[in-house]
Parts: sequence; structure tokens; C-alpha cells
Amino acid sequence: MSVHPIPAGIRVGCVGVQRFRLDARVPGADYLVGEVTWLDEEPGDVDALPELVVQLREAWLTYADSVGAPALLDPPAPVADGVDGDRARALAYAVLDQLRLPLAERQHVLEAVTTRERLQELVARVRREVGLAAALQARPLAPPSVGPSLN
Repeated sequence: MSVHPIPAGIRVGCVGVQRFRLDARVPGADYLVGEVTWLDEEPGDVDALPELVVQLREAWLTYADSVGAPALLDPPAPVADGVDGDRARALAYAVLDQLRLPLAERQHVLEAVTTRERLQELVARVRREVGLAAALQARPLAPPSVGPSLN
């Protein structure tokens, strides 16, 4: 969590660690309060995870090389060792954290029900960004330098 003073008060930024669905807003508080349902994330088709992890890592390496994006914190594990759902999920979130996407697309990826679906979405989007960077000689905007993202 981070707190940044602004002229009207303070801005608090938080990073979530578990997925949830907002069910209702609780009225009457001095700040936003809601009722949530915590969401489990299933891996989906576990047999598909190793290949999707390889595809996403390769796409990210190409993307990072073409636009100067940072390397992922998740070092590649040999595919022969297998890929469990937790490592695949961590990779998906690491890529999503670094990939500059419009808010609606980012939310769409976050709404994927399984890790397999999220990996598929990310492979497609990273490959698209690689193509755009190559065709347009475009680079993503740098992250804002003041405070956390509101996304």
C-alpha cells in the first residue's frame, strides 16, 4: 500500500493479492466499503499449462527485446520439470503487471476464470503488441512517475 498527499487530501494505492467480486457497496462510510466474494482460481486444463507458459515466455522475451521492457522476475523453469498451477498463475500476473494495456483489456484478462484462459489471453495480447511495435515502430508509454496506477 502507498499513500500520496494530493491537494484534496490523500490518495491511497493498493495492490490486491487475491481475486474477488464486488457484490455490493456498503453505504454510509466515509470511504468506499464493499461486500465481496473471494474467488478461487482454478488452473483449468493442466496439460495445456506447460506449452502456454513456454509460449508466453517466448512472446515476452520478443516483446521485451523489441520495446525495452524489463525482464520478468519469474526465471524460466525447464519444461521437463513440469509447470504447476501456482507457477503458471504467477507468470501470468507478472506479465500482466508489466504489459501496458488499456484498462478495459486489462480487466478482461483479469476476469479470466482459469489460469489457462489467462495465459491464452496474454499470449495473444503480447504477440499483438510485438506485431504493433514492429509494424509501427511504436513503443508503449512509460508508466506514470507519480504514485501508483489507479488501474
